[in-house]
Amino acid sequence: MCRTSPPASMPARGPWPRLRRACVRLPAHPPCPASPFGRLDVLRERPDCRSLANPDSIRSRTSEGACRRRQAAATNVRTGNRSTRAGMFIMIPFKSMLDEAGLNRQHIFDLARLPPDLLAPLGLGEHERQLILIGHAGRLLWERVQKHATDPVHPIDSYSIGVVEQWAALALPQARIRFVYPKGLPADRHIGLQRLGTLAGWHHPSPFMVGINARWGSWFAYRAAIIVDSELPASPVEDHGHPCVDCTAKPCIGACPASALDAGTMDMNACHRQRLLEASPCAYACPARQACPVGVEHRYDKSQVRHSGTGSLAAIGIRRLLKAS
Repeated sequence: MCRTSPPASMPARGPWPRLRRACVRLPAHPPCPASPFGRLDVLRERPDCRSLANPDSIRSRTSEGACRRRQAAATNVRTGNRSTRAGMFIMIPFKSMLDEAGLNRQHIFDLARLPPDLLAPLGLGEHERQLILIGHAGRLLWERVQKHATDPVHPIDSYSIGVVEQWAALALPQARIRFVYPKGLPADRHIGLQRLGTLAGWHHPSPFMVGINARWGSWFAYRAAIIVDSELPASPVEDHGHPCVDCTAKPCIGACPASALDAGTMDMNACHRQRLLEASPCAYACPARQACPVGVEHRYDKSQVRHSGTGSLAAIGIRRLLKAS
């Protein structure tokens, strides 16, 4: 419980310029069987707010609200995730749970503010209000997937779906949610992930056709998108800048064995032909992407690069076979 009254040693009235809230540490929360980690990491990190996930807690609504506000302030001061409205903080509820699971990029969009053509494939219902885009940047997701995933065919997708479902059950227990990526839409309808990434500030175009930004380089990806009937504060744009604008050397162009970038636009046919050659250096990894110096400290592990390359190579081969037939 929290106290906001002055200590007994201080006068009841008079100046008390620094009001401090003191919260008692609650007993450790029991492990969560549904969690891929076997526990709720976000609650371990913030013991003063553990009771928010405990339906038997005797904490009052006022205390819960105070703890949520302190949790939001602490997280946003640390991450720099401030809104454009002065003095207000914006955070994803239980953001730390997603971050620790490797899904460390999140953005909330109000559907009413998105372009109609972007929304058209989604088949929206009248009650649906927001889209939450979830992605990852850097190596942590693959570490988590290797440790916790159980699907050998689509380990990243199945892991991401499981984590988002678990997060939504905790963070948005009353909301109706549905996935529109990586599942949820018919095969002939697709969500514009790169357009959403551009609107969020994550994505800038690169010569090798993968999104890039000045902080993470090209080492990020979109992992889930859900439609919800929530009314959370929309996320501010988080734009770290477009590194290709000031890049004069452009090592990515010269590193492409197929010369697919020489004309200034990506020659996809040349790229695909090169990748399908026997013993091609492009089969499972893109030399142009590997040559980019931006965000090298976040570059994927070789096993993750090969996993992603195997999937895209198989898709290219299938398309070629279908076209030939």
